Amino acid sequence: MAWDIDTGEESDVRTLRNALPSRLRERLLITLSGKKGWHLWLFLDEPIVVEDAVQFARLVVERAGVQCEIFPSSRGSRCIKWPGQLHPETGETETFVDPRWLRDTGRLDTVAILELLYHGKYRAPKDEILAAIRNWGSKRSDARTPEPKSIHIWRPRTITDVLLGDEAVVYHLMREAGREYRGLGKPFRCILPEHEERNPSAAWWRDGRGRLIYHDFHHGIEGYRLFSLLEVHHALRTGEVQKLSPREEARELGLLLMTFAILQDRVRAVLERNTATLHSLLKPDTNDTTEPYIRFSCIASVWRFLKRKFEERVQKGFVTIPASSGFVAQECSLSRIDANRTLNLLAVLGFVAKVGTVERERSRGATWILCEASPVEARRRWEALGKPSISKVSNQLVAEKLGEEVAATVWRGANELKMQEANLCEVERK
Repeated sequence: MAWDIDTGEESDVRTLRNALPSRLRERLLITLSGKKGWHLWLFLDEPIVVEDAVQFARLVVERAGVQCEIFPSSRGSRCIKWPGQLHPETGETETFVDPRWLRDTGRLDTVAILELLYHGKYRAPKDEILAAIRNWGSKRSDARTPEPKSIHIWRPRTITDVLLGDEAVVYHLMREAGREYRGLGKPFRCILPEHEERNPSAAWWRDGRGRLIYHDFHHGIEGYRLFSLLEVHHALRTGEVQKLSPREEARELGLLLMTFAILQDRVRAVLERNTATLHSLLKPDTNDTTEPYIRFSCIASVWRFLKRKFEERVQKGFVTIPASSGFVAQECSLSRIDANRTLNLLAVLGFVAKVGTVERERSRGATWILCEASPVEARRRWEALGKPSISKVSNQLVAEKLGEEVAATVWRGANELKMQEANLCEVERK
């Protein structure tokens, strides 16, 4: 969403910025429009409905008391000019500016900021906007503005997010390259092969999923470039600086797992924490007369099997396991239906996630990736579902109690998480 201030007064920009909640103020980006005005931007971490965006933008204007336009202003609102585009009257480029120097277009790199936005940096938390609407006395009824529990869709953090967000890997790479790691956002001399500048020309950042990315801004002709942690590892290992395909990144992750033992320790630590979380969920309720072993033994059995398989696979450089419901049923002495329901329940609770399928001679089974379960979210979902017996676990139950989007991530074939992670099982199919 954006605010368009055309008064030419820098004080109006600062007044509107100060009208935002403090956490959103830190995420606000400002562009000089190319004429006399400014655009103030909030790029959200998750989508919100148009009506909420319009309401929040108007509330900010009311609090600030400045003259400006808002975008969107309605469901059919026209678009605002994007940063980096030319102003139709002056031909000047819309560029990002520092809040302290609102007319200085030379301090910030607009293209670099757009690229970092693409990777999730500078994103404003959606829940802060919805909370502000409630706190500022929204004109809507409470029913039109749901509580955070119902609007926030928690997404599991996969083991690849955990591993590729571990700064210990950066310390390792920097040490191998003869550099000192000073922290995120701190510039240093580029460590990529064939780059021999004497001045700081690179920095590490995090993308929207918490993964570490390498910002190489050394080259005067090519400009800045962004590389994944795995692409930097590949460059240091082979001497070749290049972008990698998903399959090549999967191979690189396998090599990193095999050569950097601490990452295998990270996987085992996640498995142990997940086990403790699951045990806490399955502890018998003192008011429940049903024998917990009978109700939940299949859940514990399937998790023990998955845990053992993940431990075996990570030693070979893989973070996924192929496991059809039939195979799990055979290994855990369950019916195929109960095995399938248990796998889906563990995915709903955030312990694992489906990322693709593996073809075998006579069958086709799902491929699973380990996730870092959230004890709080797992319990919330478990209790919202009513601590169901396996026979009651279904798409319909999850959709009713937790929402269609949660159910879709487990039961539908095409979803965002699968697209992001499916490459991790590509190497195994060859």
